[in-house]
Amino acid sequence: MTDPRPARVPGPRSLRALAEGGCDAHARPAAPDPYGPRDAYDRFGPHTTRPRPEPSPLPPGRPAPAQPPVGAVVFGLALQSLRRGSASGANPVRGRADAARSIGAGTRAITRLEGALGGHGIGPDARHALLARYGMTDPETRDATARLLHAPDPAALHDSGAGWPQRLAACVGRAGRVRTYALTVFPRVLWTAGYAHALCTAHRMPPGRFTPPARVPEGVPITALLDEMVLCHLWNVDLDPAVTAAQLDHVLGLVAGGALTVRVIGMHAQPTGAAMITELARAGGRHHLFAEEYDDFSGVHYRTAPSPGPYPGLLDTAESRAMSPTDSLAVLKAARRHATCSPSGGR
Repeated sequence: MTDPRPARVPGPRSLRALAEGGCDAHARPAAPDPYGPRDAYDRFGPHTTRPRPEPSPLPPGRPAPAQPPVGAVVFGLALQSLRRGSASGANPVRGRADAARSIGAGTRAITRLEGALGGHGIGPDARHALLARYGMTDPETRDATARLLHAPDPAALHDSGAGWPQRLAACVGRAGRVRTYALTVFPRVLWTAGYAHALCTAHRMPPGRFTPPARVPEGVPITALLDEMVLCHLWNVDLDPAVTAAQLDHVLGLVAGGALTVRVIGMHAQPTGAAMITELARAGGRHHLFAEEYDDFSGVHYRTAPSPGPYPGLLDTAESRAMSPTDSLAVLKAARRHATCSPSGGR
């Protein structure tokens, strides 16, 4: 008997290649890709050698899949991080089923809420209860986190409410690849505790803006595009020489371990006045997120593909203007020597 249901037609890739940026003037033109266009993730590393079939086009008249609101994406990534972090302790959460039972919901609803697909059957009170079950004890932080689902603009999110650094750290912690640009200070993903404390003291700002650190999972590659002012800032704000040395040692250690690629951008070559832009590919396995931190560390602006705004172009331009990894490493090592040997930077 013939199946009366229509054949399942694969949808398009959720993320297409973002806008191509400039290329290095001395770079050799890229050879044609035998496997067709690369997706947004392939820009970060070697292209796979496994042939990939091209997706079939959507049938005529069928609209493209709707993209989830960026507020729902950030909320879902925060939930994932909280659930994983609450798997131990005095009152552990032993998976989605355990969390669902605690608020009288189904496991599928929790899964959809974490995946930014809509948590059907989980109302505002249940969402607050779920955050509390995951160990979010501060009511202001719970309220600010729950409000993400009601952001007025589905394509952009301004998050400066209580606990915004925790939510940013949650997004970073679920990334599959990271590319970050920094104008005056090291990117948050590279901060040591001593450096974060020194920034807080030097800028006389609330300590809550500098914690917790945003840690990338082990094995996740990071590309850091650092303006030369980042290194000048180490001395301009008169950081303790030991803090400066420890921060540079931390960065150099990540480079030596292969987890980090640093590209330094010469003075006056920066493509933007933005303080810090971070691109998170494969966040939560499927989302492509951009986060711009405000220059006073008071909040963050998020966008997602396929409506990323100017961020892909700015990052591509920054990378095209940057020194090579080898030359950049030499600059970092020179800064480390200066931290030890200069009269103002070491004993």
